[in-house]
Amino acid sequence: GFASDLGNLVHERLRTRARSPDRNDAGGYLRLRIPADAKYERILDEFLPKLVEFSPNVVVFTGAYEAILTMDLLGRAGARPDFYVLSHHQLERREDLMKVMRAQTLFDRVVGVSFAGSRDEAPYQEYRSILEATFPVDTELDGSEHHYDAAYYLVYSAVAAGSERPLDGAQMALGLQRLFDGPRYSVGGHHIPETTMALRTERSITLEGTRGRAAFDAKTGAFLGNGAAFCIDMAWLLEEKVLVDVLEYDRDTGELAGSFPCIEGF
Repeated sequence: GFASDLGNLVHERLRTRARSPDRNDAGGYLRLRIPADAKYERILDEFLPKLVEFSPNVVVFTGAYEAILTMDLLGRAGARPDFYVLSHHQLERREDLMKVMRAQTLFDRVVGVSFAGSRDEAPYQEYRSILEATFPVDTELDGSEHHYDAAYYLVYSAVAAGSERPLDGAQMALGLQRLFDGPRYSVGGHHIPETTMALRTERSITLEGTRGRAAFDAKTGAFLGNGAAFCIDMAWLLEEKVLVDVLEYDRDTGELAGSFPCIEGF
């Protein structure tokens, strides 16, 4: 799955003191593979003792809810890593994450990494307003925009594939390549008629999702968007606020741009 792939990539690319994990000093690196469905008791019995004994300075999470359970258990065991690096998955259980961060006062020891959002926020704000109107009491709506965009890429790939041949995976892949370059159209229900018509008249279009334009490697299908850091600020009338895209990574220059307001001197 995605979390497993991300974990493998982090293991491959991670550098501490300019060294890869495999070339680090003995005892300087520990990798744990905690199953996504691991329960509280299993993490407590099987994984926590290894973490406490290792006493890490920095903990990098690529998983989902099991990461929040692990943070909670580390704090209860008296372990205090200097820093946590989260993924966007933890925001899907925001209330649980905030409870742990409040209990352990972690706001100046946490940074998160996700995809950078679109510079044009209109598609996301449109989607968000519809989502909040549909689920007015749900407070954990972050992250679902990835699935929303994917559904529109799938539908428009089928439309772009045309009807001359039977629709199969190969035809869908060809259709997807028509969504990368051309006049701009947005995802969203009320844009469907004009976008469908454009795919019947234009050679190609640029499909703009809630997270930005379609940015896929046409050969591998890998997403080529830029990464960004988010942080969680406590200075909003004592109510936590997630600040997204505070630092954005530019894959062309290899540099981070922006500021990090949640931690002074970061």
